[in-house]
Amino acid sequence: QMSREVSKSRTDHRPRLEDLRSSGDLEQDADVVLGLYRHEYYFPKGVKGYKQDCENFLEILVLKQRMGAGNPRGGLSTGIFYDVKTGQMGDWYGEFPSKEVD
Repeated sequence: QMSREVSKSRTDHRPRLEDLRSSGDLEQDADVVLGLYRHEYYFPKGVKGYKQDCENFLEILVLKQRMGAGNPRGGLSTGIFYDVKTGQMGDWYGEFPSKEVD
């Protein structure tokens, strides 16, 4: 479980590996840690910071991969289609939304 307080205190609400620090040894023991981020959760329609290109987009971030290639401090991510009303997930077609923080 991620620390909720940390994500509220940052302008970029994407989860980080450091957010697990209060979860005992989980951060050290895990070989792979994935984080999920939905821009719509923090910036719903009608709120400053809302981005239409993030609608139904779920970003999957690789926060840790002990034996994998790539950035050992995370940095790898991909995205999928996610319908919050039905829970349906699928391939994302089209451009990935910008990661810029408003």
